[in-house]
Amino acid sequence: MVYFIQEGDSGPIKIGQTFGSPLDRLTQLQTGNPRELHLLGVMHGHCGDEEEIHRQFADMHLRGEWFQPTQELLAFISDNCLSRQQFDKAWSNLQAKGYKSNHFLWQAWDCGYIRICGEHREYEYGASDSKVAEGGT
Repeated sequence: MVYFIQEGDSGPIKIGQTFGSPLDRLTQLQTGNPRELHLLGVMHGHCGDEEEIHRQFADMHLRGEWFQPTQELLAFISDNCLSRQQFDKAWSNLQAKGYKSNHFLWQAWDCGYIRICGEHREYEYGASDSKVAEGGT
């Protein structure tokens, strides 16, 4: 999973990748950062996808995996990711179905069980479940 974590409300954005929970990664990063970090979004992806995003936003690169929070990067996150609220809802719904492992969310994306659907920031949970519109949150 590729994640986007921002320092404060207007600070740099870390573009990273994890095989576990992005919330666990947020906690790990917060330990070494004096400013509050926020999970802006997550998207399906692997190491190669993360590297491609790094190349796409190379002009905004600051250091390591940290990038300037430009309008272009923020628009990319808005257009391609589940927000923190959407991620929390998706994860809660999967847990309600009996999936307890942090790694299941990754697997759910890999097999197409979770998909981001269209410009209204909808996501769906497989064929037997209905789409849930998030209305831009």
